[in-house]
Amino acid sequence: MVKRILLTLLQFLVFGALLVVGSFWPLVVLFYPSLTIIPVWRFHVSATQDFVANGVIFATALLVVVLLIEWLRKAVKPWGLLTANAFAVAVAIGFIMKLGFLAVSR
Repeated sequence: MVKRILLTLLQFLVFGALLVVGSFWPLVVLFYPSLTIIPVWRFHVSATQDFVANGVIFATALLVVVLLIEWLRKAVKPWGLLTANAFAVAVAIGFIMKLGFLAVSR
């Protein structure tokens, strides 16, 4: 039980880290031009905001890989839902923070 909780927490942190790395992907490409093989997916959200979707794409790719590994190990039934929950919570928190819904006004 403790192992499942710790691994789910670790998955949540890794998904969150990928969201952060992906949101700074234009800066990463600027300093490491050899990484231009991965394009920057940028969407216009408002007059002053652009949304860089690389983090969501990276985290989704990792989710697919983890679920594939769990499926190959025949461990999808106990672990798949926890992995999907960790992904969903990380993406939801990432969207909330990125789009500024938790902005504190003074």
